[in-house]
Amino acid sequence: MELLEEHQKPISLPEPAENEFDSLKTPRRGLRKWLGGSFHSLGRFFKRLLRFPFKTRRRKIVSFSFIFLLVLLVTLGILVPVFAFYPHFKSTKAVADKFLKAYEKNDLEEMDASLEETEKVLASLRESYGYLVYFKAIPFANRYYADAGHLLTAMELAVDSGRTLTSTLIPHAELLGLKPGFSSKLTVQQQLGNFLTTIPKVAAELDKIWENLFLVKSELEQVDVNRYPQELRGVKVRFWLEEANQILSDLEPILAQGRTVLEIFPELLGSKRSRTYLLIFQNDGELRATGGFMTAFSLLTISKGKVISNDVYPGVYVHPFQRYEAPPPPLGKYLGVERWFFHDMNFYPNYPTSAKKILSVWNQANLPNVSGVLVVNTDIASSLLKVTGPLEVPPYNWEFSQSGLPEPCLGGGKKFTSQNLVCRMEYFVEKNPNRKLRGSSTKEDILTRLSAAILQNITSSSAEIWPKLIDLGFSFFKSRSVMAYSPDKSEQTLFSSLGWAGELEKMEGDYLHVNDNNYGGLKSDMFMTESVSQSLEKQDNGTWRKTVTLRYFNPQKYDNWLSGIYHDYVRLYVPKGAKLISVSGAFSIWTSPNQGSKTIQNPLGWSEAGKTAFGAFITFRPQETKTLTFVYDLPEGAVGEWEWKVYVQRQSGTNIGLVSTKLGDKLETVDLTEDAWITLPVPN
Repeated sequence: MELLEEHQKPISLPEPAENEFDSLKTPRRGLRKWLGGSFHSLGRFFKRLLRFPFKTRRRKIVSFSFIFLLVLLVTLGILVPVFAFYPHFKSTKAVADKFLKAYEKNDLEEMDASLEETEKVLASLRESYGYLVYFKAIPFANRYYADAGHLLTAMELAVDSGRTLTSTLIPHAELLGLKPGFSSKLTVQQQLGNFLTTIPKVAAELDKIWENLFLVKSELEQVDVNRYPQELRGVKVRFWLEEANQILSDLEPILAQGRTVLEIFPELLGSKRSRTYLLIFQNDGELRATGGFMTAFSLLTISKGKVISNDVYPGVYVHPFQRYEAPPPPLGKYLGVERWFFHDMNFYPNYPTSAKKILSVWNQANLPNVSGVLVVNTDIASSLLKVTGPLEVPPYNWEFSQSGLPEPCLGGGKKFTSQNLVCRMEYFVEKNPNRKLRGSSTKEDILTRLSAAILQNITSSSAEIWPKLIDLGFSFFKSRSVMAYSPDKSEQTLFSSLGWAGELEKMEGDYLHVNDNNYGGLKSDMFMTESVSQSLEKQDNGTWRKTVTLRYFNPQKYDNWLSGIYHDYVRLYVPKGAKLISVSGAFSIWTSPNQGSKTIQNPLGWSEAGKTAFGAFITFRPQETKTLTFVYDLPEGAVGEWEWKVYVQRQSGTNIGLVSTKLGDKLETVDLTEDAWITLPVPN
């Protein structure tokens, strides 16, 4: 018995040895991490329920019915707010359509009423959006919930701005032709004139719009457009989000000057009196300090927003009227001229300085009074053709594919394209077989016909082209393909604040502006490529020594018409106080604005536009690589203790593409389509 009792005792198994790795195990991740302890407890409840031995049919029915009802309640809790949100979202399109119809009818009061209705719809949409707050706790979905909030706020701000505008202008609706029965009584010109007269009077009342648009920009910047499809149900979602962001970004300088813009711009468009501007056309195929050779100009007269006249003249037209003046030494030496002609007056890289000189010579010649000087580059027409597409312009619709002309002339069949425009214009002006059709009158005729064709193409295109054109317009000012100068101080201050004045910028720290001038190299800049590399080394005495290397290459063979031997007067603008150490690759070195030499005569260079300037003259043949290198010491404070920041300012019409910047083992490269800040860390 004792033996039997001994065998009946419970058997005690030894405790398993603790694994030394058990303490390193991380807690399980999953549902508990994201949804919290309460959802975890609910999960354990379902787990036990499903494991319960359903011994009877009734128990099975009751249990599964309970599960079904619970899932149904949870699903309804999610879907009901979503379905409640959708009708409000859909109704925004309906009220937007109402606004567009009111706009087409020129009915300002109806526009205001539709905006008021939109406000109510957005308020309901905001309330329904609040019911979806649980999406904040759901991974992935929470991003779209946040985006929806930003877009909703942006819409509310935009509608509020619209109501501010309509309520401000309603008292002037009849005068503006924005009331039924009145628009037909006014011509488009009268409407525009009345609008330009009215806007300055109500500028102060519209301040809220500028504030709101800044906030709209802030909201849209927080939406990641890359999360959205290119197109959804026929709507190009990503395209319009990207365009809205880009346009508001481009408008930022204007928004910052809101009231000033509304007060001054109407005057610039002749709201009070007609304004005549000296509009200069620069050929960037022959690069000069402010963008290109001054090939022609026009007297552009505007009254109440309408172009009254636009008379075009060749650049040499002024010569008989201007007084004698000796040219700047580099211009006289490398162009071989003894007189400073009008078409060479854009000598100074700082555009206001050149514009003042142009205006001074113009006034001394007793030519018609002008209100300002504008310059535009030939690349504007080429850029417009990139947007509108190739255009056929009779009688200049020739086939050039077998002409034997340079490559840029050949493509495009009988149509003008962004690639062949400048080359074909030069051909018709200088090489036309019919000598009677050569000259500036032909260039004017081509531009007139081409402008009409571009305008026709734009007006017949879809609405999607307009954001692209707006972007393009702002890019012209950013790249300095368009620059403006006014002798009126307030107008010039506005141009400067908007970035339209073409000034050499005043920047703290390091700065670089490379300015090329084609003196006698034909139209080689049509083909020229140029790159810049800059590097920095610290000397034993603590001074930072900088090396700037310029590389030039013209791939087009010599033809003595467009592509020729290149003669380039190069100026480098750097922080004031820099000291030149060496120049290599130059035919002549200029450390004074008055004289060049084979060696460095004045290491401190000369002062111009708040900068230190060094110069050099180079010459090289087509299909030959040319390298020019400047080495100079930066002044104290140009490089920070922890980082090197350099502002690279683009020359109007420049051939410079890539700019590479190196400090230690760090390298950064940018494409210089506009001015660029480059920042690299300073090694310890």
